Amino acid sequence: MIFVTSLNDYDLLMSEDDVTNRMVDSINLFSQIVNSPWFIDKPVLLFLNKRDLFEEKVKRTKISSISHFRDAGPIDSYEAGVDYFTKKFMNVVGNGNGEDGGESKTMNGSGGNSGNNDGGMGDFFCKPTCATDSDNIEFVMQSVKEFVLYGNMEDADMF
Repeated sequence: MIFVTSLNDYDLLMSEDDVTNRMVDSINLFSQIVNSPWFIDKPVLLFLNKRDLFEEKVKRTKISSISHFRDAGPIDSYEAGVDYFTKKFMNVVGNGNGEDGGESKTMNGSGGNSGNNDGGMGDFFCKPTCATDSDNIEFVMQSVKEFVLYGNMEDADMF
């Protein structure tokens, strides 16, 4: 399963209702999708997009200043922010109740966490991305190709 969301939306509201936090909405949607029967024990590839905008915003707007993310503490760096949101997404996998659901692997060495894989999740990969960075998009496309190939080989019991 491949899921793309904006890191930069942690302090923004949905345009549809002007009440729901966009990051909370993304985490809830991710939870619904990844915990559906079709994706149990399947690898998950999470792209946290707009990393460039997030890197600047996190210096100005503290994550913990947003009511939904008060547990973030004094995060004031890009790396800590990426790690915090990676964990937020990872923690809804499995049973959706906020407990660690699986093993996390990061691509290109950026952040990461691990769980016990009791939640019925396959591998969890997370990569901060920037759609306007052509080198990054080339890496993302290569990663997606490898991800799909890996999934096909796993489905064919080649591992």
